Amino acid sequence: MDPVLNWDNTPKSQELPLGMDTILTRETHKSFIADGEKGNFLVVVYRETESDMANIFINNFKPDSKHRILPMQIQQKYLTESKLDSRLLNLLRSDHVPFWVEEPTIPSIHLTDTAESRGYMKDCYHKDCDDVNMINENNLLFLNKVTQSVADTILEVSEPGCCNIGSSQTDSHCLRYLLENRLNKPRNRVHHEEKRVVRKFLIDYMTQLGLSTETNEFLIEGCYVCSWKKGYNIIGLLPGVYHGEYDNGIILIAAMYTFPDSTASINQCDSPAADISSSGVAISLEVARILATGEPPNVTVVFVALDGAGRSANESSFYFTNDWLPRYTDGFTYRPRIYGTYFLGPLLNVDDKMASQNIPDDLLYLLHSDGSIDNTISEMKGNFLATISRYNDYTLLNNLITNYNPTTSYPTVEFQISGSSASVSMVTLHLPEVTPFWNFVSDNNGGELYHNAVYLTDTGHLRGYMVDCYLKRCDNTTHITEYRLEFMLKVTRSLVGVVRDMLPQPVLTPNYSTTSNGFPKSSLNFLQSYTLMLTILYITT
Repeated sequence: MDPVLNWDNTPKSQELPLGMDTILTRETHKSFIADGEKGNFLVVVYRETESDMANIFINNFKPDSKHRILPMQIQQKYLTESKLDSRLLNLLRSDHVPFWVEEPTIPSIHLTDTAESRGYMKDCYHKDCDDVNMINENNLLFLNKVTQSVADTILEVSEPGCCNIGSSQTDSHCLRYLLENRLNKPRNRVHHEEKRVVRKFLIDYMTQLGLSTETNEFLIEGCYVCSWKKGYNIIGLLPGVYHGEYDNGIILIAAMYTFPDSTASINQCDSPAADISSSGVAISLEVARILATGEPPNVTVVFVALDGAGRSANESSFYFTNDWLPRYTDGFTYRPRIYGTYFLGPLLNVDDKMASQNIPDDLLYLLHSDGSIDNTISEMKGNFLATISRYNDYTLLNNLITNYNPTTSYPTVEFQISGSSASVSMVTLHLPEVTPFWNFVSDNNGGELYHNAVYLTDTGHLRGYMVDCYLKRCDNTTHITEYRLEFMLKVTRSLVGVVRDMLPQPVLTPNYSTTSNGFPKSSLNFLQSYTLMLTILYITT
């Protein structure tokens, strides 16, 4: 850290050190001029090899219109012991350059307020007037922001991901970290870079956990307000003990990491979507972390973060269920049994105040009611986990409820729809992203079956602060409390319990997809399985 106290929001208070304008990108230089040449920014200097570290710091700094960042990437060829490029002499200090030029070089980033090029320091650099009399509240706020950002960055780089990846224990710190530091920015049609950063984080984090990751890319057609022509579903695969064998089974955990372009106004695009999007993704990542650091589960777990880019929320789900999933299951000698999907909707907002919950009449008739549910509904408290499923999703739902272990503080309320959709309730609960999972028909163990799926939600716009904040800027991390994090932890633990409780079930129908030479893929393994069955029959008789 160089001088980092002097903050000056007065127009023309900032001069660029000689030559700095030729090193800054054109966009950064233009933004400095457009802002009135104010000294309200922190310069972050780094080499290309330190880009990740610099980006982590900038993300933790959370720049805004009052406290801005001017990033400056310099090329190594300008940094040599014999000659320092003249354009850098007026910005870099002799006490920092050795980290970059002396072997072995040390990865580092340089933070500065530009010292003598800003405000009062133009006259006070290396003079007596650089004293405590120049301290004011604005300078202290700037200094505090730099301090907090450095501390957060150190914590982040010293604990890969968000917390101790080697721990198989659930931790609210991990969920809070993901919400506040990794999934805390708008990521939609007017926020291209933020969306790209989140997408890269999802891939890197799943890979770091040891998951096999890939991107399910799909084309967006017929959407004239969509900024992208492609969408990107991010998939992480955690192989189970029996992965690739005849008793292989699959469970899916899905969440939306963006919401649809076509339904979002510019104001809505500025929403960080802490509840409606980030909370489900955070839980999914925490489930992945816990399962990946413990004993391998019996079943294979597919984690999918769905991209909301497109005409509607169900576009990404449709491409996943009708493109990636069939291709994946067809790649096995024995098509694996698909147990179903847990789709994670908004799951941050719980509110135990009376009358904090709204349940429209069109939803009341969908209630799968018992005494405890009647009591919860009568008080209209928003403290419950809502599940939406069909009759044939019962096993999937029951396994979740058993592991969730509802209490008076955190009850559950079950909504049951008919068939693959119920039009009125779908609109009320904003569920189009789930319908492709319910409509998907799979060749499951030789017979065509509708895909089982259970949707988990805090009911989104029908509860507490989200009545006013749905798809608005106030759906942000300021609403995070320990009570709400405990709710998210409870959902996380229940999903982990469901996966760990699952036992393999043999799938003895071979997948007769042919190989390039025209023979069934399963010929040899089917013979092996048949021999095994004959052996078992011989022993038992």
